[in-house]
Amino acid sequence: TCTNADQIDLDFCVVSPALVEWLLASPLPGRLVALRMGRTAISPDLILELVRACPALKELALPSLMCLGRPFYEALHATRPTLERISLPHCGNDGDECFRVLASFGNLVELNVASMDALTPAVVDVVLKGRCAASLRAANLSCVPALGAAEVLKLVKGCPALTTVAWELAGEGGGWGCVTAEDEDNLILLGEIISQAKQRDIKVVLIADDVSPAALHQLLRQHHHSRRRSAWPKS
Repeated sequence: TCTNADQIDLDFCVVSPALVEWLLASPLPGRLVALRMGRTAISPDLILELVRACPALKELALPSLMCLGRPFYEALHATRPTLERISLPHCGNDGDECFRVLASFGNLVELNVASMDALTPAVVDVVLKGRCAASLRAANLSCVPALGAAEVLKLVKGCPALTTVAWELAGEGGGWGCVTAEDEDNLILLGEIISQAKQRDIKVVLIADDVSPAALHQLLRQHHHSRRRSAWPKS
């Protein structure tokens, strides 16, 4: 047993009730601040049992490809409302109703919702109306089909503490991550996202594929202009 460990990663583990019992009998729960599960086989009840036993827990990465449902998130909030970092990538069937609970975590500073296919554009309003809107500093929105340029811009504008955003465009044929010719009609919104990001000192990585020279010039000019504007002293 690592006597000073305060984090545990259960990726690729099969977590049985016996293993949880063994963990809870050790000194670990009293000092655990991060519990990470990736491709972990574990029941929702055992997750809650672990969380309930760890009063100092701040970071929770839930198992991927696992539909937990709103009752689970309600129990999670009731058990540990002080969580600061929650990751639930690839939880494809957990939708907006689950987020109504996640948005009520008042200390939430980091949220990872990558590849959550069941979300709708309305989830942005859910987040902005929740307690987490004031505290959220980092969000991974990659590969979420419902979140286009307009939704990301709205989220960035509505979360004043946000400084880190990961987001990829949905490309033709299910591809991700590039600005293509199909996105040229959204260049104004994309430019506004870049502008808002640079004003917050959020780094922007722009990947363009098969866009016209005029469109690429417009994006680069917007990027350059926002850099200059963000450097001006505030009056």
